Amino acid sequence: MTETLLRLILTATLATNGIAQLRPSPPGGQILDGQTLLSGDIVKDAPFSGKGVTEVHQILSDGNEIDQSAPFSMARDSAGRMRREGIAVPIGALGLLAAPPIVPPASKQAFSPLILISDPVEGLTYTLIPPQKLAFRRRALTGQMPSLPTPTQSGVVVEQLGVREIAGVRVNGTLTTTTIAAGTVGNKAPIAIVIERWYSSELQLPVSVRFHDPRSGETTFRFTEIRRQEPPPDGFHVPADYTVRDAPIFRR
Repeated sequence: MTETLLRLILTATLATNGIAQLRPSPPGGQILDGQTLLSGDIVKDAPFSGKGVTEVHQILSDGNEIDQSAPFSMARDSAGRMRREGIAVPIGALGLLAAPPIVPPASKQAFSPLILISDPVEGLTYTLIPPQKLAFRRRALTGQMPSLPTPTQSGVVVEQLGVREIAGVRVNGTLTTTTIAAGTVGNKAPIAIVIERWYSSELQLPVSVRFHDPRSGETTFRFTEIRRQEPPPDGFHVPADYTVRDAPIFRR
């Protein structure tokens, strides 16, 4: 395993602490906190399991277009443990995990499927690499995850989209537009960053999120199926035949 791949894997492990919330950041900063979609807050007594898809649309400077998609699965038990399964590949605004490969077909085997487990009961997170039967363990991070911008912030407009049903779940929608003023990052005209978010208060979970930034394209994360029942307990524990290692710390 190369150091580059291991860095990607451990970056994904950091994200198991929570559903990283999509947010425009200060001009020149990072636009997303890594859309791994595991909640930063521990949510108990709201179990579910579901499947979904991440889709990316990018328009290149020469007019060419890229459309990609990749499936993911996610589950949470009544104790608040979370499990997310996807592919550790970096892409555009999404960062890591369940993002579609943007490498030539011959190189796709270099990217491993990953299983991320956040266990607030033990205070640990695990990154499982099934092909190698390896699990990297680290202490769960603490602290609040960044939130969406509010209308009180300069250049931010939030529109309420009402209530609808997605994947059998009732959700409330918001459309948040953050405008980067002309000249802030060398831009000749204002840049509008749009986040359309459909959130289930009952599950305390974003069910669908669309992120559009003209600098990186459009990324959509959405559940296509949600089952509101206790998932099998085995999915929240490292299998007995895996080798568990403490995650190393890389220094720049």
